[in-house]
Amino acid sequence: MSIGLLAVLLALLVLAQGSLFRRCALKRLTYQRDFSARAVFAGDTVELVEVIRNRKLLPLPWLRVESRMSNALVFGGTQTDADEASTVSGNPGFAYHQSAFTMGAYTQVTRRHKVTAAKRGVYAARTVSLTCGDLFGTAAAQRQMDVGAELIVYP
Repeated sequence: MSIGLLAVLLALLVLAQGSLFRRCALKRLTYQRDFSARAVFAGDTVELVEVIRNRKLLPLPWLRVESRMSNALVFGGTQTDADEASTVSGNPGFAYHQSAFTMGAYTQVTRRHKVTAAKRGVYAARTVSLTCGDLFGTAAAQRQMDVGAELIVYP
C-alpha cells in the first residue's frame, strides 16, 4: 500500500468520525441541575447538584459545560465522580462556571457544588451550554438548554 493511499484513507477516516460526532454527539445526552433547597437565608450554604448522562454507545472524548449565574452565589468546593477541569471566572454581576471532562458510553456524571448565598434575592441558574467534540478536534457540536434551577434567598 502506498503512502498516498494511506494518507487518503486516514483523511477519510478523520472526516467520517468528525461527521459522526457532529450528528450524534449531543443526541441522548441529558443534563439536570437543581439546588438542594428551594429557599435559604443570606449567608447559608446550599448544594448545586448537576447530573449529566450519556445514554448512547458513542463515548465523548471531551465535553465542556458552561453556565452563567449571579456572583451573589459564591462557589465553594466541588465534588464529582469523574475527572474534570473546573473554573469559575467573574464579571461584574455574573460568575461563569466552566467544566471540561470526558464521558464514556452509557455513563453518568454527578457534580455537587457548595454554593453560599451572599445576599437576598431570587437567583436563577437556568441556562447551560453543552459543547462536545471529536477525537481530532475537527468537529464540535453545541447546544444550549434551559434547566430551570432557581434559588430564593431570604434576608
